[in-house]
Amino acid sequence: MQTSSKEGKKVLLRVSNLKQYFPLKKKGLFVKANDGITLDIYEGETFGLVGESGCGKSTLGRTLLQLYRQTDGRTMYYGRTLDDLAPAYVKKTLQTLEKRREKWHELKKHLANVQKEYDALPDGEAKYKKHNELDKAVKDENDALLDMANLIGGFVCVKDVHPAQKLFLEEYRISSARVKEMNRRAAVQLDLDDVLFDIKKGEEKGKNVGGLKNKETKLRADLAKIDEKLADLACQIGDVRKQLDTMRAQYAGDADFARYEALRDEGIDLARLEYNEIRRLRRDLQLIFQDPYSSLNPRMTVGNIIGEGLLAHGFFKKNDERMQEYIIKTMEDAGLASYFLHRFPHQFSGGQRQRIGIARSLAVKPKFVVCDEAVSALDVSIQAQVLNLLMRLKEELKLTYVGDGGVGAQIPAGKITTLPEATFRTKAFYDNNLSWDFNNVWTMKEGEYPVLKYVDDGSSTDIRKPSADASYVIVSNPGSIDIRLAGRFSASVYDLAGRLTTSVAAADQMLLPLAKGSYIVTLTQGEKQYSDKVVVL
Repeated sequence: MQTSSKEGKKVLLRVSNLKQYFPLKKKGLFVKANDGITLDIYEGETFGLVGESGCGKSTLGRTLLQLYRQTDGRTMYYGRTLDDLAPAYVKKTLQTLEKRREKWHELKKHLANVQKEYDALPDGEAKYKKHNELDKAVKDENDALLDMANLIGGFVCVKDVHPAQKLFLEEYRISSARVKEMNRRAAVQLDLDDVLFDIKKGEEKGKNVGGLKNKETKLRADLAKIDEKLADLACQIGDVRKQLDTMRAQYAGDADFARYEALRDEGIDLARLEYNEIRRLRRDLQLIFQDPYSSLNPRMTVGNIIGEGLLAHGFFKKNDERMQEYIIKTMEDAGLASYFLHRFPHQFSGGQRQRIGIARSLAVKPKFVVCDEAVSALDVSIQAQVLNLLMRLKEELKLTYVGDGGVGAQIPAGKITTLPEATFRTKAFYDNNLSWDFNNVWTMKEGEYPVLKYVDDGSSTDIRKPSADASYVIVSNPGSIDIRLAGRFSASVYDLAGRLTTSVAAADQMLLPLAKGSYIVTLTQGEKQYSDKVVVL
């Protein structure tokens, strides 16, 4: 089974080739806000996103939460298991396994043909264009495989998949029943908590609570029955999995089976969830909005704003007296006085409003929080207060943050800051239209050199920005950049103030020595130019 751990740290979110395109009015045109993003976010870490305004940081955060349903790619969530949710896509995939396998084999043949055609072409524009077709063929085949292999592993390649398919469907049926019982248990437990609260309150006032205690007894009996049912369902799931393990043992020496079995993944693919399913996960995945002024309902009191999520996710029932106590505790944790409970947003300063937004997000006990420039609209002194608050709550509640450069650079410091002891990682966007593999970002250490490689397609002398699908190839050597451009070009390096630091005459390959810092690299041929940022760590 594919593990969700790496180097002793548990992966909470694993994003692969995520794309978020927004269509324009003109048919066939899109704004590519995020394009091909791959990253791992570990449990308990602060992950910073750095980039200029408009480069896609906020869009990425909202897409991770599926507030924007992603155009393409995978977003695997490991905070819960498939057994905890029993998503509908699992059933659909299992029921259509045979058709999916046939489609996969067709895509494998297509990929082999495209690869053969690509390898046969000489270097030039035709091969350059064929590369885009090859990339698409690779992606289509990989997606078709993972849709199945993530669920059934090595059985994707066996001759007769029906026996395993039957067992996987039975496992799903039992898991669905288990989820229903778990939901029913949560509802009964909520009723029991209400009764216990009423009993305690009645005894303090000297009232007769005999009827309430009878109700308590009944509810406890209901819980016991549900727990017994859950235990039985767990045993049934265990029996099915033993049968599957017995079937797997038959392929112990099969290399193909082992290779595909390694793709089996316990995570939940957020992009494939239906609306009601992703809604059930909202309590795990929360957002602190960028603007503390427009993100709060002006017609609701602070108590109602914070309590709205608690009611939606079944923490309390409406008019439950315990909810007010919980809200006040949450407010105090966020640095808000209890007497603010019945005030409206317009009665607060910007820093106080941001604290309300933080309290609202954290009240439902999330595991993952996107801080969308959560301090950008605040004064510096208030920023420090809010950042200290976020850092304290992160430690107390074991939260995982994804934030902008302001949050990311200060909670606590990390890769591009000055505190090496902190467990913080920063990755960056460098262009509005280009996104990067976040596990291999265009960065260099001081003393290393970026290599700009010339590729002549023999058809043009223009410098042009290549297609988004093949604009840059990030190679494994840190600081190496393969730029596919037509014609010879010269390069100039500027600091962020616009001062020229280095220039190189037209050449088909060049070395640009750069010290630690941020730069703008401009490629020039005649009147045509293309610029991008480089960061040297």
